Amino acid sequence: MTMKNKSLVNFIKTDLGCKCPEQVFSKIESSVISLNKGNITSLVRVLVGERLLIYIVCASLQDLEKPLLEEMFIKGRADRDINSYNRFRLVVVTPDAERAICNESLQDEFKTRLFDGDEKSHLHVIAADQLPAEFQSDHAV
Repeated sequence: MTMKNKSLVNFIKTDLGCKCPEQVFSKIESSVISLNKGNITSLVRVLVGERLLIYIVCASLQDLEKPLLEEMFIKGRADRDINSYNRFRLVVVTPDAERAICNESLQDEFKTRLFDGDEKSHLHVIAADQLPAEFQSDHAV
């Protein structure tokens, strides 16, 4: 496992709380998906061991409107379901993460409206400095 992958695996396990078995992390693929939605031009799609799908998008809270967040969540969940992956995690990387985490209504709204009992989908709002630096530079996140 490369140093970059070790850092990413640590991020997935520690910051995202993934409990996947170690062998799942033997294969990690990533790609950039073009969005062109205002100030948000792309998101990073990470596939871990053909089981865990992660979408990472960087945006300030003012750029990330609820309809856009919903669209990314629905797209990611559909990607997970079509490809028979086990879990989907939408990670929003923002300088405003502390404020967003405190905004329980955002989390509650997404649990009620979008998750709809789907315990294999998760929304994470994290600070930009939580994302591994080498991952940011490799994918221009």
